[in-house]
Amino acid sequence: MTRRHLGLFVLVGFLWGVPYLFMRVAVREWEPSVVVFGRVVIGAAILFPIAIRRGVVKETLRGFKWIFIYALFEMCGPWYLITHAETKINSGLAGLLVATVPIWSTIYSSLAGDKTVWHHKRLLGIVIGFIGLVLGYVGAGGAMLSVPILIYIFNFPPKAATVAALAIVFSAAFAGAIPKIRKRDILIKDALIIWSLGLLTNIGGSILAKHIPDKIITFGFALILVTAASSMLIRPLTQSQERHRPILLLIFISLVIGAMTGVFGVGGGFLAIPVLVLAFNTPQNKAAGTSLLIIVLNSCIALLAHQSSWQEIKWQTPLFMAVSALFVGRLAGKKSATTNPVLLRKSFAALLFCIAAFTIIETWVI
Repeated sequence: MTRRHLGLFVLVGFLWGVPYLFMRVAVREWEPSVVVFGRVVIGAAILFPIAIRRGVVKETLRGFKWIFIYALFEMCGPWYLITHAETKINSGLAGLLVATVPIWSTIYSSLAGDKTVWHHKRLLGIVIGFIGLVLGYVGAGGAMLSVPILIYIFNFPPKAATVAALAIVFSAAFAGAIPKIRKRDILIKDALIIWSLGLLTNIGGSILAKHIPDKIITFGFALILVTAASSMLIRPLTQSQERHRPILLLIFISLVIGAMTGVFGVGGGFLAIPVLVLAFNTPQNKAAGTSLLIIVLNSCIALLAHQSSWQEIKWQTPLFMAVSALFVGRLAGKKSATTNPVLLRKSFAALLFCIAAFTIIETWVI
């Protein structure tokens, strides 16, 4: 996949998901039928001149009856149902449910007698799509995905979401660290140094988070997403580029990592890895493994520091996500060596930018 293809893929995904957010805003002022009518009119205004220019209007009118039936049952009907649903549920859950359509289509086609849907190549595509859906739903990958999912899909308050995310972060990092331990890719001493330096801000941030307004938490979280995404787009350091940095930088970054975990429920691996590489001259693979141990320790301490908030959280959903993260983390740890790291980093960075934009819009615009 080239950069252009990746960019187009991200753009299509963004354009596909944005209408659900706009519908959620629109149904606060208008009836679902009015919103659907507006979508149809806007679509017709854009496509009709294109049809005239290409000279396909007459050909289209010949099959008007069938086009009308198709538009009624495939477009207007579903659009009305989805728009009406967004008067009861949020846009994230609506888009997630619509994303299951390929899975149900495959099952229906199979029951109808089309066994070609189970061809190994098609099956692989369905499985990958299903895994992507599950990962997005259960929040595997840590707080950067689980916090927005808990807030915008499961309607958790921001403070409760950041606390609940700590359990998910701990589970995912712990599971990911197991294969690293077996490969001896974790430097325990280095991890303990960074963890201990950030211990004060970790506990302090956990206590301070109770008094921070929700809008500040969500906006700060969005800024962390942008920072993390930007760091993923930076070319990884090579051996010749590694240099020692002053101990003050190490202390500062360790304090920042501790504070981020305490306040926002973020493990801070995107900062821990550069510190390990630059300040300790740690090889990239060992830096990744060591950062997992740092995240395990930080998230565990922060979760304990938030003990007074445990009773305010409905733990069924976060615990399910945490258990799922255990299995996904183990699988990711085993398969990481066979995955294209550059493509993975760029794809995840694009996803984080989109989540950050969505979070800012939801916090300050809507």
